[in-house]
Amino acid sequence: DAMSCSFYAFDVFVDGKYYDSIDNYSDCDMSGVYVNGTYPLGEFSKTFYFADGIKEVCIYLPYSVCPTIFYISVDDDAFLEPIKQQKKILCYGDSITQGMCALHPSKIYATILGDSLGAEILNKGVGGERFVPELLDFKEDFEPDFITVAYGTNQWWDQDVEEFKSSTRLFFDKLLTLFPSKKIYAILPIWRADIAERRAESVVGKMEELIKTAI
Repeated sequence: DAMSCSFYAFDVFVDGKYYDSIDNYSDCDMSGVYVNGTYPLGEFSKTFYFADGIKEVCIYLPYSVCPTIFYISVDDDAFLEPIKQQKKILCYGDSITQGMCALHPSKIYATILGDSLGAEILNKGVGGERFVPELLDFKEDFEPDFITVAYGTNQWWDQDVEEFKSSTRLFFDKLLTLFPSKKIYAILPIWRADIAERRAESVVGKMEELIKTAI
């Protein structure tokens, strides 16, 4: 996959502050275009030393590879107690939502959103994705309080405006059918380097209004 990345990190936060990471790129040359680099995959481990007392420890899992956790151990007399978040947020989107190119999973905007609101996040972002209604044919076993939808940038140069309107409208119709009582927030596409270019009969320059109309 041209958009896949082989770098990854487990970010460890203690009492809300970044503490350290387990990653496979700290010993690599990151001076070039790091997203195109090849990084070692294998077994990595690290020991973390915390001060005495009860600590709130949060571990952010990698998004760029599928990790296998063999074990986590704690010192004698220590104990673990899971923290249950009070809210849940379901995030649909493309590579921006997925977090593509972020070296730290804790820096992805969906993750930051969840931390800010004290919510559990299910990140459904997929690199290269668009407004595809079929994505909603299978409902997740996850009942969110809020839903965010952030597509559009991969359809920047779509030539068929009516097709874009139709697929966008159908996506939100299906989403409302699945979650009729939930709050849904549409995040419009962010700035692009080629924003000044124009192509006849494309959605460029119209996307914001087309998405707003579809909601």
